[in-house]
Amino acid sequence: MGFWFGILIGVGIGIAGLVGLLLSSSWLLDRLGRKAVEPTPPERDPQLDIELRPEDVPEELRDVVPVARKFGVGCDGLRMEVIEAASQEELSELRDLMERHWFIIQKWIDYTKHPIPDWLVPIMYARIAAEEIDPPAVPPK
Repeated sequence: MGFWFGILIGVGIGIAGLVGLLLSSSWLLDRLGRKAVEPTPPERDPQLDIELRPEDVPEELRDVVPVARKFGVGCDGLRMEVIEAASQEELSELRDLMERHWFIIQKWIDYTKHPIPDWLVPIMYARIAAEEIDPPAVPPK
């Protein structure tokens, strides 16, 4: 008797799951004349509003500030969205600036004591973005 009871419970759970799936599907809601609730997009991510003032950045890196503001996003997914939305001119500028300043940025990363200064973080992420584009930025030889 225990065996058949277990089978009966399993079938009941399976049917309940199927009914729940159907009731939550857009197809069934459309058939019933109801609209599925679309998820609202999240607010603009604070990582996309990078506060980077040129006066906080060493003079030798100030010309990378505009691209660091745009591409210096810490979240990999958001950074890829920014890259995908960028024009070819913006990507070329990012690549060129990061290649030209590669060793200067690396010097600041290597020789800065922790914690890393706030101004350096978006510049580091912008360099990562430059490595993720096609063709990627590469250190000069």
